[in-house]
Amino acid sequence: MIDLPGVGAHLADHVDVSMQWASDRLDLSHARHQRLDKAALLMARWLLNGSGPGGGAMFSTVLFHAFEDPGLPELEVFMTPMTVEENLGNGADENTPLLQRLGRRLLVRGRKVARPGIQIDINQERPKSLGTVRLASADPTAPPLIDPNYFADARDLDELLRGVKVIRDIMAQPQIAQYVTGEIGVWATARTEAEIIDAIRETAYTGHHPCCTARMGADTDPMAVLDANLCVRGTRGLRVVDASAMPTQITGNLYATVIAMAEKAADLILDRPAPPPENPLET
Repeated sequence: MIDLPGVGAHLADHVDVSMQWASDRLDLSHARHQRLDKAALLMARWLLNGSGPGGGAMFSTVLFHAFEDPGLPELEVFMTPMTVEENLGNGADENTPLLQRLGRRLLVRGRKVARPGIQIDINQERPKSLGTVRLASADPTAPPLIDPNYFADARDLDELLRGVKVIRDIMAQPQIAQYVTGEIGVWATARTEAEIIDAIRETAYTGHHPCCTARMGADTDPMAVLDANLCVRGTRGLRVVDASAMPTQITGNLYATVIAMAEKAADLILDRPAPPPENPLET
């Protein structure tokens, strides 16, 4: 038995807050592809040659926004030319047109409906609030107890509040405001700071970037699960090489970083020297 109190601690995630604007321009929206005939065409183009909307990212624009240090932005923002209603219920399902209903079943198993508009997702890159992952019992089949602990630190809400104000300022510019008819959902009536914070709490969800629950760290850190070689302390032949090994949350998506960690771990396991540094500007 090894006592490693850091296991399951320091759960970090990118908190996502979704803002939505309605639009009457279906011709400019990805929502038009959710009809059965258009969904089938989208899938066929992607399967044949990887072209069309199905061959690219759903997000049309991504930006990093910094408040303090331009080199270390606090927010990553995604803009999508449609709004998405999650977890559609049976009542709403029956009120949608037949071809759109069938298209949803083909694309997203009927659980989400796309509508004309603009959805902007604000991802907080380095939230101060940290959660935990714990065992529910000694039963290995029992789901774990996951507590993301969002907004336990008031500074996270303050940061997102600033982000909402920036996005509203952008959306008020005539170049884009001409294509929308106004905010919808909880945002339609959120005007005071208290109301905006309530809207943030209501629309926030995981950015699907959990990490740091088996973090690596110095030998003097009692909460570090892994050493500098990604080995679990107090064991032999056991390493952790995934996002849980990260010491802190990173500014951006985790995928590329996890690949780099895995390649480094392979070199460590095989006792290979580190490859020479590359300059991407020379390629």
